[in-house]
Amino acid sequence: MPPTNILLQRAPSTAANVCTTPDCLATSAFIKQYVDLNVDPCSDFFEYSCGAWLKAPPARRKEKQESRGSFVDVTKNNVVSLVGIMESTYDDFMANQLKTNAEGFNVAEQRDIDSANFQKAKDYYNVCTSVERGAAEIYPDIAHIRNGLLSINETADSIPKQLAHTLAYFTRQNAPSLIEVKITRNDKDHDYNTVVILDPTISSEEDEESTEKVINKLLGQHNQTRQVLDTVRSMNIELWSQDEVKNAVENYFRVQTQLKNLTEALTTHEESSGVLYGNVSALVSSSVLIDWHTYLSDLNPEYASNPSGALSAVQEYMQPLEKLISSLTLQELQDFFIVRFTLDRFGKGMIFPFSSSVVPLANQTTSENMFAPNVTARQAACAIDVGTNLYNSVGRFFALKTIGGINEKNEIDAFIHELQTSWLNHLPGTPWLDAETKTRAVEKAGINALKPRAAINMIRPDWTDPTFIQSYYESFSVDVSSYYKSLSNYYSWRTDRQWKELGAKVLNEQWSDEGYATKVNAFYNPHLNQIEIPEGILQRVFYDTKFPKYLNYGGLGSVIGHELTHALDNQGRLYNSTGYAEDWWTPFSNEAFHNRSQCFIDQYNKDYITNRSTGEKIQIDGNNTLGENIADSGGLSIALTAYREYIGQMQQQELLLPDFETLTQEQMFFIGYTIPRCIYFDDELTGYDANDEHAPWSIRVKNSLINSAEFAKTFNCPAGSPMNPHKSDDDRCVVW
Repeated sequence: MPPTNILLQRAPSTAANVCTTPDCLATSAFIKQYVDLNVDPCSDFFEYSCGAWLKAPPARRKEKQESRGSFVDVTKNNVVSLVGIMESTYDDFMANQLKTNAEGFNVAEQRDIDSANFQKAKDYYNVCTSVERGAAEIYPDIAHIRNGLLSINETADSIPKQLAHTLAYFTRQNAPSLIEVKITRNDKDHDYNTVVILDPTISSEEDEESTEKVINKLLGQHNQTRQVLDTVRSMNIELWSQDEVKNAVENYFRVQTQLKNLTEALTTHEESSGVLYGNVSALVSSSVLIDWHTYLSDLNPEYASNPSGALSAVQEYMQPLEKLISSLTLQELQDFFIVRFTLDRFGKGMIFPFSSSVVPLANQTTSENMFAPNVTARQAACAIDVGTNLYNSVGRFFALKTIGGINEKNEIDAFIHELQTSWLNHLPGTPWLDAETKTRAVEKAGINALKPRAAINMIRPDWTDPTFIQSYYESFSVDVSSYYKSLSNYYSWRTDRQWKELGAKVLNEQWSDEGYATKVNAFYNPHLNQIEIPEGILQRVFYDTKFPKYLNYGGLGSVIGHELTHALDNQGRLYNSTGYAEDWWTPFSNEAFHNRSQCFIDQYNKDYITNRSTGEKIQIDGNNTLGENIADSGGLSIALTAYREYIGQMQQQELLLPDFETLTQEQMFFIGYTIPRCIYFDDELTGYDANDEHAPWSIRVKNSLINSAEFAKTFNCPAGSPMNPHKSDDDRCVVW
């Protein structure tokens, strides 16, 4: 029998208040896959909402995954949907795969152009899935690095320029090197982008033995046919002997280790830390071993010729990097770049030196049965690839299949507006803010300041306009005979596009580069004061137009509320309503914020997760996870308040689902909040990075609900119970 404390809160069941339509029956069956109503919700609400799902065989499948969760399930479904699009023809897609209709998408008016855009994406996908074994396509690039960019016969005078050419080549080809380069919004002038040069991210998963195996297979002469060797010699390069491979890999790891030491010595991997070279002139004059003017000229000559051009490079890294380069021989540098480039191309699935059973990473990311019986691992990887790299084309078709037309887009926009408006209506009642800070907080969260972007990009490029999409990708070409060349073309196209925009005004309303068609996430950008709810998260378990509103408010509503709250979390509050850094908090309100934040820090510092095999405990860092924890709490509060206001406007309760008729609508809201966050950690691996800014979902759900007085009231949880441990509401951690 269910726990008795629930009976006190259950709604009276009558035929009149239960929905029995096919959609409601299907929704009920869907929710029943997750919940275990025999668990006491006041003891463990995560188990109550996720118990059946956790016990189901798929949750315990051994797939060498660190974890499995609702987020992963939605991602898989998105990938399968995208494979279905890419495996079809344009005519078949338009006839059989639209969710509702293509109203507002200019299909009839621009069908030929729309079809051509579809075909370009399909060509890219097809050449990705049909890649053949072999490594021949990388050899021209290796020859270029070895003979054209950084020869071991360079003179001392030529090294700075050639090293700059090499770094620029790696930047254009999106290959990791001695630096990491970003084109991002200028913190001091949001109308323009700027160049940011950082320390590189160093992989901790590489080892010499496996690296030597890959390099041997790709660049070792004893592994190649005579035809391959003749081809390579025609490019004026010789492949390596086994000893040369071993030496090259040793040189590579020697440089990698020193780079890792440099990066670990930094305070943080951020352009905002340390003393900066703030413009082109400062960077160019800072180095004698890298000709930065040549580097910048290779990517944008006009930008390089402007000494005052905005730029950020951290001295704390750039100066030690200069010393490191001076300590290396040309052979060590060349070996580093060749091995680094080769590993990058192999890791991205651009070359296939091995049989499919041992191909890692993008070549074969998962077991064959992970997605669907008729979807191979390579199809899945290629769907993700095309959905990422051609997002503004593929995103249009993915939206038409999974969201619908303009009417559905407008419905999502209205939903976000309801949540934001509800929050705005209640912000002035925040008791711990003084009047001055409260006015600024309301201004920042206001409709005219905090801008949402959701579902379908209608700005740049406009997904409803095939001509705009065609123009956007016009200079990108797909080589239908070569995935290697197609992806190389894409990297060059994207880099050139980003660098050409330097010095030109950019739209503040444009979408970020964070999204892609299958991505299940949402974002807040403090520099634009903008939230983004991409199409990948607007899927069942988070949101469905056929769900009762209490599920949509609990699922997607809390996600939207979470992103809104980021505008006023411990990081977002450091920026004003226009996205510029400003200390706009009074000392009184600032102290109150820190006091309330400390409650979250202390609460999460007490939590940990346990490796089920070893018993090792990993502590949660309350400081590191603070922003996400504040946003979780605020998002839940915003969503529940908005749902109550919606019901008030409707002046009647929603119908209950069959087999859930003994629960109230608000109890179902909290179930709707939890089931998208169900997660299972494997017995062998915790799947949690102690440096992650997000605590594990089971802990996030538990603490967010513990901090909600409304949850305790809704489920009548007695004081002192696990889900209501507080003696009074004043003991709960609450900021917003």
